[in-house]
Amino acid sequence: VKITDAKQELEKHDEKINKVKQKMMIIEDGIFADFCSRIGVPNIRTYEGVDFRKYEERVEEKNRIKTLHFRIVNEIEYEQERLNSLKVASRLGEERNKLKNNLKEKEAELSNAKKIEKNTLKQLNTMKEKLKNLKYSLLEENKVLEEVKENIKTTSVKLENKYLVRNSLQMKLEHFDNVLHNLLLQCKMENLELPLVKGSVDEIDETESSVYESSPGSENRYYGKMRIEINFGVLRSALRKSSNVEASLNQMKSEIQDIKKRIRDINPNMKVAEEFDKIQDLLADLQTKLNRSGNILEGLIDQVYKELHNSNDGRALLTLENYEEPYLGGVKYSVQVPGKKCIAMDCLSAGEAAMASLAFLFTLNR
Repeated sequence: VKITDAKQELEKHDEKINKVKQKMMIIEDGIFADFCSRIGVPNIRTYEGVDFRKYEERVEEKNRIKTLHFRIVNEIEYEQERLNSLKVASRLGEERNKLKNNLKEKEAELSNAKKIEKNTLKQLNTMKEKLKNLKYSLLEENKVLEEVKENIKTTSVKLENKYLVRNSLQMKLEHFDNVLHNLLLQCKMENLELPLVKGSVDEIDETESSVYESSPGSENRYYGKMRIEINFGVLRSALRKSSNVEASLNQMKSEIQDIKKRIRDINPNMKVAEEFDKIQDLLADLQTKLNRSGNILEGLIDQVYKELHNSNDGRALLTLENYEEPYLGGVKYSVQVPGKKCIAMDCLSAGEAAMASLAFLFTLNR
């Protein structure tokens, strides 16, 4: 939304700049309308192309008039001397008056040319001042435009960062969704009864993949759709309020072992039960080691993947298919290539799949 608003504001500024340019041309045409009409040009921009040439022509005309004036004066003096020598005073006077009249006319023309030149220069200076003001206004509009572009750039960076944070949170939700799915599926396979507020473990699809797929039918499989809701109210108050669930679980396991020990004391001949307990202990130890190794790999593979790409934008996620009995299942491996969305391994390119495989091998080597 911010980017759309910023683009609209940018378009408005472009329109303002075009309007200012149009106003400049209209103002120029209005101010120089009379002047352009007198000199016979359509507008001042056409005049500016030929103004210097006409200015040179006016200078040449002025010099020509001065030369003519000098020549006329010399002719007057010459004719005066000639008339004096010939004693034709009447004719000399008439010609002198004629020359004087011609001189006055030329002087009047020269004076008018100077006035026109003065007025033209004055109007030109006025237009230059107005043009300077318009250029200053255009410069201010360009500054505002640059600020808008900078705001758009900043907003784009913020949106990109928020998108990366969203992807990170989504991958965490995928991880917890897989854990919940595996736990409920394990309870279904072992026929364990769970205290449920609504729903049933029979609704769980055993063939459903534990890998989270970002599609409308797979998002938030249990809590999002509220198909299954576990009743945690049956737990003891101390256990619900406990901040260390693992310690409470270990305590419950210890109590179970004490009960089993008392049963064995009552019936010493239960060797089969003892052997079963030993096997269960070995199985639990194996499960603990597998889970510990899986947790180490989950935490390390993301770091190795980012080091290979030399970027903190990428992400690698390694999860166990079965957290309760990891030896019965495998692992699920998915990556988010820097600058892309989280996709399945099958959709990666050859180079991206090779980088993901190298990260997995280096993690195992460590």
